[in-house]
Amino acid sequence: RVRRLGRQGMEDLMRVLPMPVAELLDDWFECDALKGALGAMGILHLQQGPRSAGTAFRLLHHHVGSPPGVFRPPRSNLGAVLRALPGLETRSAAVARINVRGGRVAGVVLASGEQIEASLVVSAIDPRRTLLELAEPGWLDPELARAVSHIRRRGVAARLFFKRREAQSVVVAPSLDYLERAYDEVKHGRVSRQPYLEARAVDHGTEVHFQYTPYAGGSEIAEATRRLLPGLADVEASVLGPRELEAREGWPQGQAYHAELALDQALWMRPLPQLAHYRTPIDGLWLGGPGTHPGGGIAGAAGYHCARAVLAQLSKRGV
Repeated sequence: RVRRLGRQGMEDLMRVLPMPVAELLDDWFECDALKGALGAMGILHLQQGPRSAGTAFRLLHHHVGSPPGVFRPPRSNLGAVLRALPGLETRSAAVARINVRGGRVAGVVLASGEQIEASLVVSAIDPRRTLLELAEPGWLDPELARAVSHIRRRGVAARLFFKRREAQSVVVAPSLDYLERAYDEVKHGRVSRQPYLEARAVDHGTEVHFQYTPYAGGSEIAEATRRLLPGLADVEASVLGPRELEAREGWPQGQAYHAELALDQALWMRPLPQLAHYRTPIDGLWLGGPGTHPGGGIAGAAGYHCARAVLAQLSKRGV
């Protein structure tokens, strides 16, 4: 990869990755509204502002795999496609524990008490919960267990649903200064009064991404949204803050990507250098969710790379 980029390309890459997204956009554009809309992708689901280091990387990350000029992560129908495949069984069940015997995975125990034996388990749950709650952390080296417990996974976004369908998608991010002020409020534990919003039409209504809010955000979320989207001012809304998203979607602390996609938790360091190749120290237990490389925003990529790593390991063993 270094040879393909060339020396100048590598120098440019190493210069851009740690940059604040505001600095990168100031180099290229003059329009505040354009810089605000693009800069929002540098801080999506991240407790940082556009002038925080490493957010230029986030903007480029969300452009990967998108059509030219599109910086919004695409929605994927991968789950529906997989469920339609013949010979593939899917079940909705809560996992209570991952069984490990002699350092090797032996299966899972469901919340109902049912035990499913398996010599290979791929977890799309966040790495911290997988290794420290579902599996017995005693199987990990103490230093690794400590590092896993410090993986940052703060959620800062809420999801709202209004029972009125808006005709157009709307982004409320008029400038980089606006986004930075929105971030300033959550730093002090407050719901942003002037938040970054993205609204889009969905079946039977409008879905809104709201950022920023602390973990226990309250009624201020809906109030601020209605104030900025007057067409929804008199419409009933259901609000899922980080705490509700954790309970309903399984997102740890409301973090959609399971581990913050900051530069120090990305690429070969995602979620930790010791876990960068999807394998865990427990033989047969693999990580394949958005908490691994390349992270959220590139639908299915983490699972795809995990599957390739699993197949390569099985091939070495002659399976």
